[in-house]
Amino acid sequence: MKKNYQNKYTDYTKMSFREKRGISVLRFFGLCPQNDSNTVISVICIFLCVIIFSGCSKQVAVVTDAKYYEGKINELTEQLLKSIPKEKIEANGAKLINKIAIMDFVNSNGRVSALGKYLGSKLSETIIEKNYFKVAQRGEVLDALKNNNIVFTGVMNNETIKKLGERLKVDAVFFGEIVDLGTNIDVNIKFILMKDGEMLSAASIDIERTKSAVNLMETY
Repeated sequence: MKKNYQNKYTDYTKMSFREKRGISVLRFFGLCPQNDSNTVISVICIFLCVIIFSGCSKQVAVVTDAKYYEGKINELTEQLLKSIPKEKIEANGAKLINKIAIMDFVNSNGRVSALGKYLGSKLSETIIEKNYFKVAQRGEVLDALKNNNIVFTGVMNNETIKKLGERLKVDAVFFGEIVDLGTNIDVNIKFILMKDGEMLSAASIDIERTKSAVNLMETY
């Protein structure tokens, strides 16, 4: 048994690729002797290299839970609002934009998924919580779309935007789009004036393409 044990760990030609690579790295840094005759030291070196390379190969999994999405929406909102020209929001100390509407985010196919509804609701919560603007209730927005025979697919002409603004008594609207890029999910948002359809600002963020995120995107 002792002879087999020694042959297994002292014969360099019988080592696996990972073991050979680990021994080479440890030798480079002077952590392993050049002479393989010391079985105990060789075994310790192998264990060290396995631990090192196993640790390097593992990545921390990202959990796309409520807290994760909340952080991403906060990031997106701040990015978007910072890029809006101040004169478009306020003039002579008076607010030019008081109340806004938030549309459900649409997928690239123009349909609203469970993820789109969720991101829209998180955006609404963020806007209200930080007291940026007053926000029209989602039910009001859906009723206005229905009563005006509007099927929202992510785009609207200026006439429709103006009509919706008058119906809801809002000054601006958020349009959001979700695009699955394969490696990650891109979330884009636009801030548009109701009176003339002018786009005041736009922003985008990437979110992790986890299994739960993809499932939400594919649920309508």
